[in-house]
Amino acid sequence: MMKPFYWWLCFIILAMLLVAFLIFGIYLLIISFNLKDPMIVVTLFFSSCLMILVSLSLMAGLIARGMAKLKNGK
Repeated sequence: MMKPFYWWLCFIILAMLLVAFLIFGIYLLIISFNLKDPMIVVTLFFSSCLMILVSLSLMAGLIARGMAKLKNGK
């Protein structure tokens, strides 16, 4: 079992990593609309949407886990 300090440290590091991937996905989504080749636009659009979706879902799970940890007081 992890000590509370290390658990929260890992929680914060994972949260920052997920926010970085979310920002990178939004950046790629914005960039995809400025390209001229339609094939690259479609590919970059869908890949950035997938990156945003995965980041948000992992972030929701991480927040739910952190709230459960706070609620239990462990």
